[in-house]
Amino acid sequence: TTHSPDDTTFLYNPKGANLLTQGPQIAQWILDQTQPKDELLILPLAHASNCEENGDGEVDTRLAVSMDLILQRVLRQRPQAILCQYLSPTTVMVLPPTAATSACKRLEDRPKWEKWTNTLTMGKWLTPS
Repeated sequence: TTHSPDDTTFLYNPKGANLLTQGPQIAQWILDQTQPKDELLILPLAHASNCEENGDGEVDTRLAVSMDLILQRVLRQRPQAILCQYLSPTTVMVLPPTAATSACKRLEDRPKWEKWTNTLTMGKWLTPS
């Protein structure tokens, strides 16, 4: 079922949601689960390479656009949210100096429990990549 972009009714399905057809509902669900004062970290991950209908990556492209629209909708309502991106060793990303400075500042200002966890796990947990 395709919903209108303004229809944000989301019925919980134990099998998960469909990013391609339920983007507005997923965005609204995220907003409903959080408060503006909550710390919100978003890591969008979706991949359809094993999907039979994804012969030329068309589904991956549609997923990327859908995730982007979900993020836009959530970030408009939760401007303090932190958007993360998973990178692989084969991905090269250009990082603006202001983003690098901001990341270093957030690392310095992270909660003490994160620093302790990092130390107790000998640098295996909560380590910047």
